Amino acid sequence: MNKQLLALLLAVATLACLFAGCAKTEIPAATEPAAEPASAEPAAESVPAAEAALQAEPVPEAAPAQAEAPAAEAAEPAAEPAELAQPPEEAAPPAPPAQDEPGEEPEAPEAMQPSLPLFEELTTFTIWTGNSPDLSDIVDEFNDFTVINEMEKRTNLHWDATIVSFTAETEQFQLMVAAQDYTDVVKGADSYSGGVDQAIEDEFIIDLRPLIADYMPNLTSKFQEHDGMEQALLTLNGCIGLFPQIYSQPSMATSGLLTRQDWMEDLGFDAPKTYDELHDMLAAFHEEKGADSALVIPATGSYNGGSIVGGYGISDGFYHIGDTVYHGMLQPEYKDYLTMLHDWYAEGLIWQDFYTLQTTRLMDYSMILANQVGVWSSGVQDMSTLALQATDPNFKLIGIPEVSLDGGPSHFGEEPSMLDSNVWAITVECDDAESICRYVDYLYSEEGTLLANYGVEGDTFVYDDQGNPHLTEKVTNNPEFEYRVAINLFTCDRQTPVPYVIDQTKSLETYDEAQLATIAVWEDNNTDYAYNMPRSGLNLTQEESDESTIISSDIETYTQENIAKFITGSKSLDEFDDFVETLKNLNIDRLIEIEQAAYDRYLAS
Repeated sequence: MNKQLLALLLAVATLACLFAGCAKTEIPAATEPAAEPASAEPAAESVPAAEAALQAEPVPEAAPAQAEAPAAEAAEPAAEPAELAQPPEEAAPPAPPAQDEPGEEPEAPEAMQPSLPLFEELTTFTIWTGNSPDLSDIVDEFNDFTVINEMEKRTNLHWDATIVSFTAETEQFQLMVAAQDYTDVVKGADSYSGGVDQAIEDEFIIDLRPLIADYMPNLTSKFQEHDGMEQALLTLNGCIGLFPQIYSQPSMATSGLLTRQDWMEDLGFDAPKTYDELHDMLAAFHEEKGADSALVIPATGSYNGGSIVGGYGISDGFYHIGDTVYHGMLQPEYKDYLTMLHDWYAEGLIWQDFYTLQTTRLMDYSMILANQVGVWSSGVQDMSTLALQATDPNFKLIGIPEVSLDGGPSHFGEEPSMLDSNVWAITVECDDAESICRYVDYLYSEEGTLLANYGVEGDTFVYDDQGNPHLTEKVTNNPEFEYRVAINLFTCDRQTPVPYVIDQTKSLETYDEAQLATIAVWEDNNTDYAYNMPRSGLNLTQEESDESTIISSDIETYTQENIAKFITGSKSLDEFDDFVETLKNLNIDRLIEIEQAAYDRYLAS
């Protein structure tokens, strides 16, 4: 994977005019005049010594920006396999990223620093957003986020926010849409019934694409630098409905399978590569270490991205081999996978109450800290929390790669991307969409990227002698908040509902050796991603979306009722053929047809 850090873009010009707002509530500034933005002089990226393990190279300060080649699509097998039981030998790993010829430095597209403040007086816009679990008892107002508060000082734009609990977010979103009581900006519009195109057609949100071209030079610059980024955001009708979170370099792996490294070392195990090796390690954890829940899996029987089940050459959902789309639950290999889990469950190697876990991550740390769990799925940030809470002096964690039948590569997993979540949409209620675009584009700029990732100089970060920003202990060792809370509260991170450029260097600086070693394992995760469906750009028509929603709902209900039964033995695997037949009766073949049509359009685009 290309680890080169994306060069920060230099500010070269300013926009020509200020906006006074249209029919928005203007509040005379009750505080001091808006603070001047941070110095536009670029600072070099902060690169910890341990980052070498991930092969990321720092970009010299003020170096000319270079167009970075996107990560290539995984190469497809040369021919359709006669059987799905074994991955086709022709399946090739992804092609390496294209490299510029030596000595060639493509001219960087022009980016601009917006003229600030956006308004002469404090001007209010409204926004609707859900809150995250970690921040639900902490964030009451949007200005509780340091970055939003600082953005108000720099832009004179204030957010009157409606913040709803994450547990009620879906329901509240639907009620808001039904009542047509829209704020200027909303988060989560991509969950609109019928998709983004329908949301635009129903006059809920607006198409951002023409506004991006006219008012967002920094986002436009990102599109020009990374071939395929804009295409991935386009809907079937060629619209862009939401502002994305963008990576400064292809995303690194921050979640995967964790295990007890101290147990592995004590019992003489290397990282397992096959299912048999994983079984033997789990059995030793169970028998020698007393781990009565040696392996934790979710109720679905596998993790997101095809993890664990992918070693059988299938996913538990949609995947493609060549140009053809399949669904893993219809394949005989899925029965083999369930049979293996059933046997492990009967041996006491799997958490006996796994069917109660409705998420892919085990959040109940007590089981891990009580030495009951040996392998589970988690995030790299959880490692530091667990290490701090562990009472066992030998407690030590490490990541493990995907396993397969023969130790060869899996073809599934979470592959690198330049795009993360889609966040904000502008509704038809907003009568000054241009200013919102300028506001967001500032977050995509050099100054905005520094603010979003590091916060405010002297408060949440300081510069070292070489001009590199470093987070202060207000973020890294806050006496009131855990790090995963502080990083979202005082800077922008995965739970901060803000569009911005994600600089992963910030996180690397805070990781210890075990976390960096785990990321290195997950980065080289024994997978080539060759069978993954595209992460973005796979769009359904309105009719397809409506039909797919109905079919998927019935299938999800049926599979949730039966997968756990197969694993626990309350339903015999002799009934697997009946299970497949019921899925067909629930129209899963039509669901595959819809996915195939969308994939065909994706390939043709």
